[in-house]
Amino acid sequence: MGLHISNGPQSTRLIVVYRPLPNSKNGYTISEFLAEFSQLMDNMAMDTSNVLVAGDFNFHMDNISNNDTRRFLNLLEVADLKQHVVGPTHVAGHTIDETVK
Repeated sequence: MGLHISNGPQSTRLIVVYRPLPNSKNGYTISEFLAEFSQLMDNMAMDTSNVLVAGDFNFHMDNISNNDTRRFLNLLEVADLKQHVVGPTHVAGHTIDETVK
């Protein structure tokens, strides 16, 4: 979901993302999400607004030994986005919800 907020010369684009866990029932894959997220970030690269991305990405952001987490973190770095959530957001103690800008 996306929202563009303007107040005079100031503008912010808020993007809210939910990535369901891939499973055989939904047929969704992590690679598919990463490709779609990368394309979204490419589309936002020319936007002159401030960009705020928030959501439930279902990556254990605190587990950088996980290949999928590293791939997602690399996408954030390439898009010059920074993770702002610190600490656990999941009952198992992992950080899976992010706010990046």
